[in-house]
Amino acid sequence: MGDSFYHRNTIYGGYSYFGNATGNTLNINGGTFNLYSHCNTIYGGYSVNGGAIGNTVNINGDTFNYAYIYGGYSVNGGAIGNKLNINGGTFGRIGSYTSDIYGGCSGDGATNNTLTITDGTFNNTDMYGGYSVNGDATGNTVNINGGTFSDDSNCNQIYGGYSVDGDAKGNTATITDGTFDNAYIYGGHSNNGNAINNTVTITDGIFTYNTDIIGGDSDGNTTGNTVNINGSTFNDANIYGGISDNGATDNTVNISAGTFNGDYIYGGCSGKGNAINNTVTITDGISTYNTYIVGGESYSGNATDNTLNINGGTFLGRDNLSNGIYGGCSNIGNVTDNTVNINGSIFDSNSGYVSIYGGDSGSGDVTGNTVTITNATFNGAYIHGGNSNHGDATGNTITINDGVINAKVFGGYAGSGNASNNVVNIYGSPDLKLATLYGGYAPEGTSSDNTLNI
Repeated sequence: MGDSFYHRNTIYGGYSYFGNATGNTLNINGGTFNLYSHCNTIYGGYSVNGGAIGNTVNINGDTFNYAYIYGGYSVNGGAIGNKLNINGGTFGRIGSYTSDIYGGCSGDGATNNTLTITDGTFNNTDMYGGYSVNGDATGNTVNINGGTFSDDSNCNQIYGGYSVDGDAKGNTATITDGTFDNAYIYGGHSNNGNAINNTVTITDGIFTYNTDIIGGDSDGNTTGNTVNINGSTFNDANIYGGISDNGATDNTVNISAGTFNGDYIYGGCSGKGNAINNTVTITDGISTYNTYIVGGESYSGNATDNTLNINGGTFLGRDNLSNGIYGGCSNIGNVTDNTVNINGSIFDSNSGYVSIYGGDSGSGDVTGNTVTITNATFNGAYIHGGNSNHGDATGNTITINDGVINAKVFGGYAGSGNASNNVVNIYGSPDLKLATLYGGYAPEGTSSDNTLNI
């Protein structure tokens, strides 16, 4: 099929009203689809009351302005194993009308559907491996192998799996190349259910201007989601293993290489719920300025048992901006038993700031948090086992093994509360000539039973 279409067009590879639409294929090669008041709608397979199963749409180098494209679509049944393959082309908008593309879409469950993109230009386009209204979105996939994803007023949104009222489980978004400007990229998303075990994997690409990369996102519980990054360049991006207003547990971000400039990186993040047992692990990477890295964060809940591991890498401040490194933090809640492990990294304030916290709270207590540093270099930094602006700091620990420590080091710091039973341990032969060490520090409260071991 190759032509120009300027009217409302509905194109089906296969159609059924009562039965299933199964195994149909639609190939589109070299068309132009333009509309101003109605959309072009394209289905590999379409069913009203049955399932859409194993249908495929293949698109090669076409232009779509305001189009809805589905590998498979079911109104009342399930969408299972459908595929939409895009090899080049342009997808965008006319006026306020934009395009949406789906591997599979259903009113009642989307399972194992796939959207694969190999190059192309996408402007204000929403993309889904699988989309479900009432059922779960499970095991759906988006694969992106190159392309340009940009916007002129809104963002491109990319979802491995999306459910409105069900759960998003085991969905995947994989990116091996591409340029992304103001895009939202999700392994799995649920509006009203849970996001469980979804994954985003990135091996190359450029991500700029407020791009969000999220393993799993929901208004329910967000559990066991992962972002894996091995290379790429990030400028002003936000990266979350899992995010939810109501609780983030066991989410992970793994970074093995990449360049990060002015980014925010969270293992797990929650607004009102607790952040529990989330992890960020970094084994390489360059953070040139104002990068904020957190194992787990909650705004008004508690942050407990979260971990940030940094092995290697160079982290630089710049222009009076800061690098913030946190095991766990909360604005209002308590922060307990969080951990930062740093091995062989370089932190240089470079006319900015570098601040490191095992645990940090604005008004809650910080208890039992730990920072362990091995053979790292700090040039102008603040290192806190636990820090609270208005609560107490109790039983927090910093352990330093070798390295160069040009920093202020606090086992526990309480701005207007009390600091007690905090510890700083020094092992090996670190360079401490420009270091200032405090077992505990409480400028307005009481500092008691703190320990400095050298």
